[in-house]
Amino acid sequence: MTLRQAVLSDAENLNRLWRTVYPRRFWIETDLLADHTLLHPLFLPSASYVATEGERITAFCLVKKNGYGLYPGPVPDDAHLSAVAFRNPAAASECLKMARSALGDFKQLRFGQDSGHLWPGAPTTCSLLTQWLASEGFDFGGGIFDCEQDLADYTPPPGPPAIRVGLLRPPEIPKLDDFFLREFPGRWRYDVMAKVAANGPSCVVVLRDGSKIEGFALIQDETTGPQIGGAVWNLALGKNWCSLGPIGISKHLRGAKRGDALLAAALMELKGRGRRNCIIDWTTLKKFYGGHGFRSSRQYLSASLHL
Repeated sequence: MTLRQAVLSDAENLNRLWRTVYPRRFWIETDLLADHTLLHPLFLPSASYVATEGERITAFCLVKKNGYGLYPGPVPDDAHLSAVAFRNPAAASECLKMARSALGDFKQLRFGQDSGHLWPGAPTTCSLLTQWLASEGFDFGGGIFDCEQDLADYTPPPGPPAIRVGLLRPPEIPKLDDFFLREFPGRWRYDVMAKVAANGPSCVVVLRDGSKIEGFALIQDETTGPQIGGAVWNLALGKNWCSLGPIGISKHLRGAKRGDALLAAALMELKGRGRRNCIIDWTTLKKFYGGHGFRSSRQYLSASLHL
């Protein structure tokens, strides 16, 4: 077995191993794997290793630092095990050992949950992975989940308040940024404004109050790549897939079902585009999304390793 740092030319073979290890509901595209790891601005090549036997990659661990430097908020002492796959757990352990030796002053290694994440946590249905994480000393925390529903028969729940909701318009892009600076200045601002820059304003539904924007919902489908959040599982969602989230409204407007009305408007926009199976990822809001017909699909546990 030979260990070396991961490089971009490995992407296809890394994804081939990924698809050997994980069930189809977690399969991803090679370009997406590269975009979210090897090409991501937070990727740490010095802490990302592959194990090879001859020409074949048998294990890999790809590590990223947190979003510190891209946006405010994250603790600079955290790193993230962004992607891992292995045929032999011992080979993955050697990759992780090399990664840990390169992490220097980092205090904690989280599984997934990174900027441009693939995993919002450790998938509970992948027992080989969770057993390996436990054997490496990762501590498991609270459960989170993705939820899904087919929008073909979706109708909004009764009684939403009268609010002004619609697609973001090009002249409103600075107002959206002002909203994020007021309410969500961290990762959500970075992710959504990057999507608007890449895909245009039609990927965001906004809540308006007078001339101000007071809420947002990010929507994605096959026209809005590169995918982020739950949209990374688009291969398993089927034809005419879509995703929603993140979603949020201003603090002073919460508690009066405006969030429900914004969610309903975003889902109706997706339905109107002919989209069907919709995913919302990384949430604990079972009642909120359940009120709109969503049901839990993939379950995860948060996991972290003190270095």
